[in-house]
Amino acid sequence: MTSPTADERASFRNVDALVGTVLVLWIGMFVAVRELAVADGGVLLAWDVAWYAEVAKSGYSFNGDPSTQQTVAFLPVYPALLKFFLACGVDKEAIVRWLPIVLTVPAMVLLGRVLEFLVGQRRALWTMVLFVASPFSLYFLNGYSESLYLLTLAGCLYFLVVRRNLLACAVIAGVATALRPHALILFPFCMMWEWSMRSGPKAASRTLVRFGMLAPVFGFGFLAVGIYYWWMFGDSFLYKNIMVAWGFDQYSDGPGSVIDHFLAQIRLLSHLQWSLLRVPMAIEYAKLLLLASIIGTGIAFCIFKEHRKILLYGVLLIAFALVVTEGSVNLGRHLVTNFAFPLALVLLVDRVLSIRSGGMIRHEPNLAAAGFVLIAVVGLVLQMRFAWSFYRMAWVS
Repeated sequence: MTSPTADERASFRNVDALVGTVLVLWIGMFVAVRELAVADGGVLLAWDVAWYAEVAKSGYSFNGDPSTQQTVAFLPVYPALLKFFLACGVDKEAIVRWLPIVLTVPAMVLLGRVLEFLVGQRRALWTMVLFVASPFSLYFLNGYSESLYLLTLAGCLYFLVVRRNLLACAVIAGVATALRPHALILFPFCMMWEWSMRSGPKAASRTLVRFGMLAPVFGFGFLAVGIYYWWMFGDSFLYKNIMVAWGFDQYSDGPGSVIDHFLAQIRLLSHLQWSLLRVPMAIEYAKLLLLASIIGTGIAFCIFKEHRKILLYGVLLIAFALVVTEGSVNLGRHLVTNFAFPLALVLLVDRVLSIRSGGMIRHEPNLAAAGFVLIAVVGLVLQMRFAWSFYRMAWVS
């Protein structure tokens, strides 16, 4: 394990301050929209938030019929955390309001440090700005398990990239697999990362042996959840199979259905006037952003050889989502942690705005910054409209 140098720690402090400013603005906007929506007749414990609260309060129940909506669809780690705070006497509404924020802030700071370590301060800052401004980043603040998953993801990357502590990385990744099944991609991602960091004729064999030994650690959360569901309900994948009760097939319809869905979104937009202020349209534009994330991350992965390792996370996440997601409706939540997409966007804009003059490459950071600010403003408008829709048009269990 290595520790950051004095210069690296000073650089981290600068990035922490910049990312902290972005987080204050983002969270402040979200809290204001949330409270206004609830005061205007919205519901705080809505959608999946109500299910998580029910598991935390009463535990799981299953009547044997996977065609009816039941609490077993929600994995146990995040509700267990809610239950801990309830047992400590914290008010349920206070937990729902503030726990996601408490989890998301250190996650974003850690992720900012990882990106600064890899791509420098400026690119790290703009990547984080675009990341929090994504319409689907709402899920980090609204009481879903994505906030805790983001913290485990950031911790895993921090120990892999900055601290070079593979065991700690594996343990945190193992916890992540008990939160979201797509955390399983962290095993091949970390293995390929470690492989690329080694040299010599035995690099491949040593990496394979080491990760072969750590494989149970990387997947222990996923295995534990499967064993728990099998022991309690006789079906290790009940949380997946019961998705049919929510109108999803048990397994993906394949990439073709996702592509058809995006084409339908484009056709829908061709018949509508430009308006970011219509609440349902915020969700439709957000879906189109997912198509951009798939294309942009893939293009950047092919172009930027020096950053291919970190972009690999986004590629693996997209591949997992296309194969496993229950149709295309849930794709936004599966790709919400694709921080590689805003990084890809920053890298692509830098490449486009790099001007070759006299054999030297001159960058245009001010022009790039103006573009990033414009994208972030549009993204935040969409996200806040999405947040309003989330609380005002809510289904409650």
